Amino acid sequence: MEIQILGPVGLRLNGHWLTLGSDKERLLLAALALDAGRPVAIGELMERLWDGDPPARARENAHTYVSRIRRRLRAAGTGPDAPSIVGRAHTYTLRTGDGSVDRQRFQHFVDAAFTGDSDTRAVELLSRAEDLWQGEALAGLPGFWAATVRRTLAESRLSAGASRIAAGLRLGRFAEQVGELSALVARSPGDETLIGLLMLAYYGSGRYADALRVHQRARQSLMEEYGALPGAELNLIHQGVLARVPAHELVHGGGTGRTAAPLAPVAGAPATSPPEAPAPA
Repeated sequence: MEIQILGPVGLRLNGHWLTLGSDKERLLLAALALDAGRPVAIGELMERLWDGDPPARARENAHTYVSRIRRRLRAAGTGPDAPSIVGRAHTYTLRTGDGSVDRQRFQHFVDAAFTGDSDTRAVELLSRAEDLWQGEALAGLPGFWAATVRRTLAESRLSAGASRIAAGLRLGRFAEQVGELSALVARSPGDETLIGLLMLAYYGSGRYADALRVHQRARQSLMEEYGALPGAELNLIHQGVLARVPAHELVHGGGTGRTAAPLAPVAGAPATSPPEAPAPA
């Protein structure tokens, strides 16, 4: 059985989706799946289900939702690898086989991508991680907790995507990255890591003026929005482009005589760095 939270929350058995009931059932499944293998206190589950404002019968209702999810999990059988919810000492634990939760598989691919030294392998693994997403995480679920998790997982997805693109640039795949990077920068115009990658993609594709134009727009935007200048890493890329350093040297951190801008942010961490304040006049 597969448990999906990187998209609409659901259960899939042999390729077929099992029917879940209310949003609260999906929230409960997501709350347990996010911490699969670890006990979650009933009080914490109630916080996640009702955003800190539980109704009078919240505990009883939570137990009811657990029972409903258990019935659906039994469709996968009762073998040692079948998923189950174990209740002990005011906690519930979702026990699953390895890789049953798509979030676990995503993190496995991301971790594996960073344990080797092959950019080709990293692109393959991070592409497989991206393929697990079926829209935004916890899609359609209401509430503050769901929104917070959604933002956190979106950051992990963005960071992994930036790392995949950076590895592709190091492999010399410049032109094919431009379209995706342009869309990402349009959605996250203050993300200097993405801006730097787009500059490199343009520059490596022979589009020198477009690379400089990206930096100019970023500089103007940062000044207008934050009263700040681009950070040191973005400026290193800009200086390398101005100096016509070969693109393959720039993406590997060479040619500037200084520390290179990192092209593989740690997946799961924000992909941006704080902008530098302008020097006093």
